[in-house]
Amino acid sequence: MILLEGWPANVTWNMFQERSSKPSGVTYNAQISPKFDVLDVHVDESGGRFKVSGLKIRVRVEKTESWVVTSQKSAKLLNHEQGHFDILGLVARELKDEVEHASADSKTELIRQLRNLMAEKQGRADEIDDEYDSESETDHGRKQRQQDQWDKKIKEAKANNTNL
Repeated sequence: MILLEGWPANVTWNMFQERSSKPSGVTYNAQISPKFDVLDVHVDESGGRFKVSGLKIRVRVEKTESWVVTSQKSAKLLNHEQGHFDILGLVARELKDEVEHASADSKTELIRQLRNLMAEKQGRADEIDDEYDSESETDHGRKQRQQDQWDKKIKEAKANNTNL
């Protein structure tokens, strides 16, 4: 069974380290570091084809890399950080769906496919994340109209089981 765990979930300020000020040269007030891990991979062979029969994709927040300026904590900022977490969760869901359909002539080839898929999805998540934060989009959550558009797009993708 291919499982996705840890997402969807609500982000809380407890997932962040509090700071008194921003790091030098940084213009935003919080940073979340969502990650996905692939665990417990099991492969079965049937009819000369190898498929993943078991795998867990765990979505989590890396607290040591996530921070917030204490005086800037707000519901609006937390909502923006939730968007980062949901972007990674949506891409992890894409990974889950693609792993379910992956097959190969050998276990080695299947594992290579999995590694390539993981790298591809991490790159995709990074690209979407950069677009989300860009000055022309949400500008790290400071542009409310664009933030509202992203919130809607993320909510619809989650509800409709579609990709961003």
